[in-house]
Amino acid sequence: MPIPARPQRKDAADTSPDRSARGAAKRRGSAAPAAGRLPELQRSVGNAAVARMLAPGRDAARGTGPAAAPPASAPAPAAHAVIQRKGPKKLGPSLPADPRPEGLLGRFTALTRTRPEPANPLVTRIRESIADYDADPHRDPMHCLMALTRIQFEIAPAEQDASGPLKPFLSAARRTVEDELALVRGQIVRDDALPEAAREPFRAMTDGGMLWQREEWADSAAAFHMRGAGYFRELSELNRAGMAEELAQGADQSWIGAVRTRLTTALRQGVLCHYTSRERAVQMLGAGRIRSKTDLLRTDPTAPNNSEAYDKHVLANEGFVFFFLEVPDSPFRETRFGGGEPARIEIPLLASPLMTQGWLMLSDFAQRDLPTLRARPEDPSRPQSKLGTREETFSPEFTLPVRKFDVGARDAADRMDPMRMMAEMTAEPDLERRGQISLAMTQAAADPYSTMTYGSGERERIHPERLRSNTLMGADIVPGLVERALVEIQRLDVSAPRLAERLKAMTGEELMRYLLKDLLRPQAMLPGTVDLGAARAVTASGQPVTVPVTVPVT
Repeated sequence: MPIPARPQRKDAADTSPDRSARGAAKRRGSAAPAAGRLPELQRSVGNAAVARMLAPGRDAARGTGPAAAPPASAPAPAAHAVIQRKGPKKLGPSLPADPRPEGLLGRFTALTRTRPEPANPLVTRIRESIADYDADPHRDPMHCLMALTRIQFEIAPAEQDASGPLKPFLSAARRTVEDELALVRGQIVRDDALPEAAREPFRAMTDGGMLWQREEWADSAAAFHMRGAGYFRELSELNRAGMAEELAQGADQSWIGAVRTRLTTALRQGVLCHYTSRERAVQMLGAGRIRSKTDLLRTDPTAPNNSEAYDKHVLANEGFVFFFLEVPDSPFRETRFGGGEPARIEIPLLASPLMTQGWLMLSDFAQRDLPTLRARPEDPSRPQSKLGTREETFSPEFTLPVRKFDVGARDAADRMDPMRMMAEMTAEPDLERRGQISLAMTQAAADPYSTMTYGSGERERIHPERLRSNTLMGADIVPGLVERALVEIQRLDVSAPRLAERLKAMTGEELMRYLLKDLLRPQAMLPGTVDLGAARAVTASGQPVTVPVTVPVT
């Protein structure tokens, strides 16, 4: 099965933001001054307040309109609901056909079909405004809110005065814009809920991380025109939207509800594990906190740490503390963290700030080492799982391909510009950072070709495995992990049905363990300084790590 064609860039020449803005400006007319006051309001009262002021139902042009939509503080959707904007579905196709002209001309045209219907100028203008919105690569929710508000100002007065077949079109267009506005307002509220202290590490990533700055990567912060935590929230929502769309296409939905419930319950009982040495665990427990490298070096530039050049320059994620998400009491894992007698600090997931302030990568961005699965031909339901860098350790009898990730680097060769790479490396004065430029460029170029292959022969299926699919943030983490497990089972239903049936029958804890070890290798990231009030520490032998009590001399 061929790899899907490379998607078109949203910021191609014919849909550039400058062109979209110029086209929209010609059509806005008198609505522009009202929308133009939004930046001033944004600065004075904040994003969330502006979003509430512009809630659907508030006709800014006339002060009247349909009933107001629920406020931005309305209860959040169900755990598996998906908030999405500007994902694979655009607004334009949801509009109805152009209204037919009334009267004799309309009836004559409908009967004879001898000439095209005359276009209504208002309909044309609204369609063009919505097309500009769909084509605009800017994904920042405040930018989107202002663009949608301008379209709303075009529709509202015209809808109240319209009659005949024009009115249903305008009503449908208004509902389409209001639905999108509700999603965008929800994103603004979610972004504004993040504490200020937690925002700084996210801003450092988009400001200094080479990967997030690569304009040729279609999903980069630079391509989205976004900065900070909102960008990672956007990646997370796009990831979940893609999984929800794929799940909806499955032929058999009967098993999904029960598996979703069991796995959600198990994941919520998970623990975050920070691997270190016993000596450092004692120090951290004594201090009552774990500090990120960024926080640590502010007070002690010589403090020991495990950060690597890729983390520092390509991701710029040194403002976060790294954890693994695991089943409670899991065996110790081999990591590059630690030294000395191995130990780990454990925090119950629900006692951590991960689902309010943190984010999770489904596999390490540095290697994207998603496990390879192979089975014995006589027993395809029980495969072995090995990291892609350790495939030589498969047992000889495990020869049947079940799943394999391809990062796409070989196919990206034609997208690489060696002259540009040389120019960037020459211009970079920092020797360590210079050495990471080729890695960031290769990842960006390979992204359209990254795939996951399931099965072989007639059952082989190839699915895209884009970088955007590697991120979940905050409240999306547990439902997103569940959805990824469901997607894996649904895909295996086609390529390895006996394994899929085995996974469907697992308990929640069994499936969680399989997901986190054999299908993914998630790393959880907590911003800044992590409180250890709810933590415990153990060594690899299972002995608890305690802080020595100092008895004062009397």
